[in-house]
Amino acid sequence: MGKERGKTEKKKRFRKKARYGFFMWLTRIITFPVIKIAYRAKIKKFGGLGKKNCLILFNHQTPFDQFFVLSAFKKTIRLVSTEDVTSNGFASRLLKGAYGIIPIKKQTSDVKAVLECMQVAKNGGTIAVAPEGNRTYSGETCYIRPSIAGLIKVLKLPVVFFKIKGGFGVEPRWSNVKRRGKMTCEVTRVLEYGEYKDLSKDEIYDIVKTELYENESDDGERFYSKKSAEKLERVLYVCPYCGFSEFTSKNDVVTCKKCKKTAKYGADKTFSGDFPFKTVLEWYRFQEDYVTKADMTEYGGVPAFTDVAKMSRVIPYVRKVPLFKSAEVSLFSDRISVRSEKGDKILPFDKILSVSVLGRNKLNVYFGEDIYQFKGEKGFNALKYMHFYNVYSQKKEGKQSGFFFGI
Repeated sequence: MGKERGKTEKKKRFRKKARYGFFMWLTRIITFPVIKIAYRAKIKKFGGLGKKNCLILFNHQTPFDQFFVLSAFKKTIRLVSTEDVTSNGFASRLLKGAYGIIPIKKQTSDVKAVLECMQVAKNGGTIAVAPEGNRTYSGETCYIRPSIAGLIKVLKLPVVFFKIKGGFGVEPRWSNVKRRGKMTCEVTRVLEYGEYKDLSKDEIYDIVKTELYENESDDGERFYSKKSAEKLERVLYVCPYCGFSEFTSKNDVVTCKKCKKTAKYGADKTFSGDFPFKTVLEWYRFQEDYVTKADMTEYGGVPAFTDVAKMSRVIPYVRKVPLFKSAEVSLFSDRISVRSEKGDKILPFDKILSVSVLGRNKLNVYFGEDIYQFKGEKGFNALKYMHFYNVYSQKKEGKQSGFFFGI
């Protein structure tokens, strides 16, 4: 009886692997023109491990990164992706069935995802994951959770580091527009199990951070677009002259709504104009510093920001249930307030487990057993909500420096 069950399981795994392999082969053919024409990416093929399975780690710069990975390897690869991708009803079930995507909850420790990775590795599968879990807004590699070292230790697979360069220039996270410029994607290192099996998790973690680090905020490379500054308001929310503010953008110019000062964002990814910042990274770091030092007491009674957004409840790995089509979402120093024709809802920071930003500007709030998603207008800045929450939570715990902002 046990032998028959074992044979059945092997047949199921074989059929799944064959299905995943077919759809990945088809995807490589379909995405090839996009990679060549839209991204102009040069991808160096890698076959160094032969048929040996491995763990592929790549830095995250564009929404197309997983396809760059698929194009570089001939292997059948199981991609690890956020639960947002697998929570869209029928479309998500189709993706899961076709590619065997391994879903993971963003900004949380997902034991289920780790167990699935272990099972894939045990069955001889190759796994690909972006340890940052976020695309960079600033050009610099985002925070990498130390738990990646634990995953490496458990899987005991060769670790292949795949570096993407030029993605921030071609398609910044805050932009809808692709620019003309150079992109390269290639394997930079293979770390065999024998090389790391006796290393500590901290030592492995340091290797991962070093191998995947990239800073393209001011590298001299040029990327051309007539709309280079459009949608910078998705990342900017602090004016050095006005404090908390909102911005507008058109073509290559970004403007503060309060003081009307402007800056031009050039092909070399640097600013010129009224603001004292050279790069998006400088402005980004200024905002983080400003939030930690700002006097937030005045924003306990009045909101620091108010947006209009659609609100949904996410049923992980299944679907999203619409709650409010157009709600007034207000950000206070200690809470998020939602007001609509159907009623009001208060989300105190003290009861929120985590806040994350998905895609260009979607906001997920993990509130008790529920996950709420806010999708605002095209210029919606989700980043400020995550920054406010993370600073509040850490200050309440007594932290005074070295804050983690969520990305």
